[in-house]
Amino acid sequence: MEKINRMKVLSVVGVSRSGKTTLVEELIKELSNRGYKVGSVKSIGCGRGCEAHREGKCDGTNHHPKYGFTIDSLGKNSFRHKDAGSMQVTTWAKSETAILRPYQMELYEIIDNYDLDYLIVEGGRRYPLPKITTGSSIENTEKRMTEMTFAISGKIADEIEGFNGIKAFKTFSEIKDLADLVEEKVFPTIGHRDVIGCNMCGETCKDFSKKVLEGQRPYTDCKRIYPQVLVDSEDDLLKEELRKNLVKIKRGNIPDKIKIDF
Repeated sequence: MEKINRMKVLSVVGVSRSGKTTLVEELIKELSNRGYKVGSVKSIGCGRGCEAHREGKCDGTNHHPKYGFTIDSLGKNSFRHKDAGSMQVTTWAKSETAILRPYQMELYEIIDNYDLDYLIVEGGRRYPLPKITTGSSIENTEKRMTEMTFAISGKIADEIEGFNGIKAFKTFSEIKDLADLVEEKVFPTIGHRDVIGCNMCGETCKDFSKKVLEGQRPYTDCKRIYPQVLVDSEDDLLKEELRKNLVKIKRGNIPDKIKIDF
């Protein structure tokens, strides 16, 4: 039977030059070698053209349209389309397709475009996703740690074995051990939808995700993402397809139990 896919999402967070991208590369390689299909998302922030970013003073909440990151560039045909007033531009080539939207999408909208085994988000520290925190010093590692941090890595892992009860993993020599922990700890995505805040499980996404990470609740208790679908069929793939379509309904209070009669 075809595999039912419930994609697992984690994020790698840390200050600049703490080893985030290198860790993401190694983790993608290791999980791929284990037979998983892995995708990634890279958060850029306001872009390195921001003077405050270069000085280490930008908190990422300000928008700097003059310096902001873009894959488009002046003079390209796609730029000319946008400059003429096109509200959404798509570049369509044999090697890839890129849909350019003139705004920052919510993370859950981006995640919903993936259907893989694992998705690694480099950045996104405000979202309640299971996290690996990287750092180059104890101070900046602690600054990026959250209640959802389950591992430490990056440059700081060459100096310490752990911090505040969280184990540190060296990026290269201990990547297999870190991947083992990812397999153990990371659960199918739920917390990225914190912006919806349905509270159907009785808790915020942040509090609920923390309990799932700690093994206190199953991820399927999230009634917004995993409504109970009662179908007079033994076809698990059909049930999963129905569940995925129900989740797309743009309401925060969809029923947690839906009975379908054919």
